[in-house]
Amino acid sequence: MATLIELEHLHNETDAALGSLTEAVDTIWTLVMAIVILLMQGGFGMLEAGAVRERSVRDILLKNVMDASVCAMAWAAFGSMLASDTHGSFLGWRVLPNDTETPFEAIDVAQGEDMSVYFLGYLYAATSSTIVSGAIAERTQQRAYIILSCAMAGLVYPAVVHWLWTDRGWLSWTNEEAVLDGAYDFAGAGVVHLTGGVVALLAAKIVGPRAGRFHARDQPPNELRGHSSTLSVLGTFLLTVGWLGFNLGSIRHITLPGAPQIAAQTAVCTSLSGSAGCLAAICVMRCRQRTVWSLEHACNGWLAGLVSITACASVVDSTISLVIGAMGGLVYCAASYVVANVLRVDDVLDAFAVHGACGCWSMLAAGFLANGAAIVGPGPLGIFYGGDGQLIAANSLAVVTISAWCLLLGTAVMMPLHRAGLMRISAEFETTGIDVSEIGRAAYSSGAEADGQPVLAASREVFAASDMENMAPDAAPVVAVRVPGVTGAGVELVGARERIMPPADVAEGSPVDGVHDGAPQETGRGS
Repeated sequence: MATLIELEHLHNETDAALGSLTEAVDTIWTLVMAIVILLMQGGFGMLEAGAVRERSVRDILLKNVMDASVCAMAWAAFGSMLASDTHGSFLGWRVLPNDTETPFEAIDVAQGEDMSVYFLGYLYAATSSTIVSGAIAERTQQRAYIILSCAMAGLVYPAVVHWLWTDRGWLSWTNEEAVLDGAYDFAGAGVVHLTGGVVALLAAKIVGPRAGRFHARDQPPNELRGHSSTLSVLGTFLLTVGWLGFNLGSIRHITLPGAPQIAAQTAVCTSLSGSAGCLAAICVMRCRQRTVWSLEHACNGWLAGLVSITACASVVDSTISLVIGAMGGLVYCAASYVVANVLRVDDVLDAFAVHGACGCWSMLAAGFLANGAAIVGPGPLGIFYGGDGQLIAANSLAVVTISAWCLLLGTAVMMPLHRAGLMRISAEFETTGIDVSEIGRAAYSSGAEADGQPVLAASREVFAASDMENMAPDAAPVVAVRVPGVTGAGVELVGARERIMPPADVAEGSPVDGVHDGAPQETGRGS
């Protein structure tokens, strides 16, 4: 009898120890994935810094730093409470635990696994908010962006999280009473990327285009090229590493039977989809441009493929992931063209095309191609795998609802700022450069000094105009025209046999006006 009691006691102790070990492993898994996701902030910073002109680098980097900081405060203060799995189906509201008076004290008393999920949620919120910064780069005031980041992490994003990712959400896959049995969004194609992409498009429309971006309606947009391909590529690869953490971190309980296999499949599908998106986008642009390969479209195509697989990475096989990624590359190219040429919106990083349009496609792809795989219980079934069509209907409803919510809240936040003159920098500041006017100094200097001040790198001569004689007739180099006494301006794309003209965004009457063939000409103004 004593032996049976001892065995039962040992059994109970073993179960308790295994339970503690399981929770510890799940917690560590979530924390490690969250730390990997943090690399995405660096990736966005590098990608955006490379895509803007030299005179806007410090500004966009500061916006990325402020994003991480402001979102941490907003998520802790009220964002995580609104997103929590409590209260109603539209918005959560976590009741503070006993002996706590503020949300920050409530965070302190949370248990390990809950704390790790909170930390993961903060990084998801910061990612969604950061998407917006690339669309409105080079002409948006810092204070307006701080307010927008606070609204994104504090209200816009948390509501969408509650709808789709909690057991009480009205459109949640795990809510048995959800509309149309709920929408399926594995890692945030709709919750994170569509949300950020739609707000980015709206913000770019409200703040207006950069000077010189658009001319007559019947003319194509003027391409204002970024200053560093190196930073753009570095940012792309950092984002890819973070994306793997993003998708794998969505498997919260790695200790469940079958979870490691799902995680491995998710990693493979994520990488294949990104690769397919890259190849599809660069091939499309090669066919359009005939003579050149586009590095920018290769990088954005890669990111488009990653966004496209995000809603369904765990419920498709590797072959289908290639199809989804390739379609994502095509969706990106089409959306980028429509935004710039039809809507005439200056989205500097193609944030909507990459995150908004491809986030929409990812949600639809899940509705069509989900194969029913799941760690626990029945998984989602797309139409092509025997589904009854409710999943595609629910995911389509999610796309429409998320877009409408983002447009409504985004307008409520940004239009008052715009009307009060707090959204966009002045035309004078834009001509000078936002780094100098708002941040106080430029990102780069030439190492030389003039009157005790560093000479901006943007005014350095890249190569002499005489070098153009040795270039092929169809070459189209980037030429920096050095203008004595002018800081920063003077960069223009020209053909080898064309005249060197001042950049489109330099104000008429500037000393840069009148520079032709690499040498200053008589302009009627004092030199």
